This record gives sequence, structure tokens and C-alpha cells, in this order.
Amino acid sequence: MKFDYELIDSGAGARLERFGTKLLVRPSKFSVWQRRRPTIEWQNAHATYEHKRGWSFSQQSFEQWDLAGEGASLRLRLQDNGQIGFFPEHAAYLPSLLDVLTKYSKNLGRAPRVLNLFAYTGMATVAALRAGADVTHVDLSKKVLDWARENAEANKLNSPRFIREDALTFLDKEVRRGNTYEVVIADPPSFSRVSPKEEWTLEDVLPNLISQIAKVASPQAHAVFLTSHHFESGGHVMANLLHDAYCASGSQCRPCLETEELAIAESGTGRVLPAGFLVKSQVSI
Repeated sequence: MKFDYELIDSGAGARLERFGTKLLVRPSKFSVWQRRRPTIEWQNAHATYEHKRGWSFSQQSFEQWDLAGEGASLRLRLQDNGQIGFFPEHAAYLPSLLDVLTKYSKNLGRAPRVLNLFAYTGMATVAALRAGADVTHVDLSKKVLDWARENAEANKLNSPRFIREDALTFLDKEVRRGNTYEVVIADPPSFSRVSPKEEWTLEDVLPNLISQIAKVASPQAHAVFLTSHHFESGGHVMANLLHDAYCASGSQCRPCLETEELAIAESGTGRVLPAGFLVKSQVSI
């Protein structure tokens, strides 16, 4: 599933992106190189985000718009933190996800169960629902859960099971209940404030998070998609922890782990903007 997105240019600490009909300029700490496109193209972007100053507009202000994909669409919104509800680098694993779901649907003779943790505004949820999966969508934020509902409804899809809860807390409950899933997707943040008195960092919770993910992955057949934008807890760290979790669970240590860098290719230049890591694990039926 491809979305109408393009990284037009990057450099000098920012990136110029096209999301459908809108051109945006946003900060990019890795873009330390020179820009290639004329300054006027950057100045003519519909909206520019600056840290501590927020969004500014070259023409008429706006807040939201729709981004088209292959037979789907996502509602995007300008957020106070510079986000818009869509991470283009995550679209890279959608073809693999759809292939797995198609195969599992055929071989299982039923809808595969999908657990989407830290599921945000639901790009992967929409993709999985379009493939006929039974999706459980977990996020702590009521705001993004409502946003994900909008995306599911706008695409005229069956509603997933929406869970408003800390993903770690939900995982612990699912392990105790003995529930399993054929596909598990997780994109944990670097930091989460669970409540006014409780917070965690990814370094602190990652071992337990991956251990619990391995326990809810169906032993008969499953695929796991782990992503991270936290470079200190990158792909090889997650892969090693997942390997440990498989071995510790008493199951055969599975060598079917794939680790790759998530990156966004810039149009026409050959340059690539690093954007995180992806770890995939699959056990066939």
C-alpha cells in the first residue's frame, strides 16, 4: 500500500515533504547536509513547523486534510509537536504485512488476529482491516484513538477492537488470559507518561515488552513487526531481545529474524534520510 507522499528535499536541519496536496517543512536533526532545491520552494510550502514557535503558513491556514493511498485514505492533522498523524517510513513494511495476512487467511481458513500496539492513528490498522484481519488496536491516548476511529470509518471498514490502555499493561493482561495473535505490530515510543505518577523510558521497558510480545504471538504461526525511532535501542537490540524471548519461552530458537533500517528516499537525488529500524520475525504455518 503506497501513499501519495514524497520527500522533496532535505538539509540544514529540516525536510521539505509533500503529503498529497500539502507541502510541509518540518525539523530533521539528521539532515545536516546541504539543500538541493531553490529557497523559494521551501518558502512556498503550505505550512512550516518550528520548535517552540509552532506552525506558520505561506497562504491560507489549515488544520487537516486527507492523504490518499492505494484504495485507502488517512486523515492528517497539524499537531502542536510537529507531527501530522502519519510516519511515511512505516509504509515500507505494509507490503510484507499484507502478504502475511493474505497467506494466513488462506491457510487458517479464518481472519488472522492482529495486535497493533502503540497503534497511533491507525495506518497499519487500516491496512490490516482492508486485508480482512481481526484487529485489536491499543493506544493510551484518547485523542489518537478517536483519530484512528475516524480513519477506519472514512475507509468504510469494520471497526477494530479499540483499547485505551498502556500497551505494557494490556500485554500483561493478555499473557495472563492466554490470548494469542497471528500478527503483532509494535512501535514503542522513546518515552511514555502513563499517568501523572507513572512514566517509562524505552530502555527500561524494552526487554519486558519484547518478552511479552513473544508470549502473545501464536506458537502455530505468527509474524512480528517491531519498529523504533530510538537509535540507541535500534534494530539489533530488538532482534537480540526477541531471540532471547523465543529461547526463554521454551520454544525452538528461531533464526528467522530480519533487521533493516527504516529510511526515506529523497526524490531524484539518491540521498536517504534515516528514520529508525524494523525487526521482522515470521513463523510459517
